[in-house]
Amino acid sequence: GCLCYGPPIESGYYYDMHLDEGSVCESDHTGIETIMKGIVKEKQPFQRLEMTKEDLLEMFKYNEFKVRIIKNKVHTPTTTVYRCGPLIDLCRGPHVRNTGKIKTLKVTKNSSTYWEGNAEAESCNVCTVYPSLITNS
Repeated sequence: GCLCYGPPIESGYYYDMHLDEGSVCESDHTGIETIMKGIVKEKQPFQRLEMTKEDLLEMFKYNEFKVRIIKNKVHTPTTTVYRCGPLIDLCRGPHVRNTGKIKTLKVTKNSSTYWEGNAEAESCNVCTVYPSLITNS
């Protein structure tokens, strides 16, 4: 599968993802939360990186959705990405210093959508996550 968009929303954030087979369902929520809680426990730092459009196209060549975003929405020679553990993703940021600042999280729903809302495009799964942050440290 491929991660697509992952923007913040008022109640947390969501990630669109394209899966070649199957879909995310409610019974997957606990497994997703377990993985995410492990990442929180590791206190993985968020690292802001600036990369050239050319390097991003090479790095994301395995993900046709990220390539489309880069080609259609990055209009500058460089843009920002964030690294958190092994994941590097397109992002404007900013973020908390590290994943250890996340106090709780809960996958609250899943659904489906079409890529960029176009009914002629690929179908994507959507997972919505509600985190709460530790704000006193």
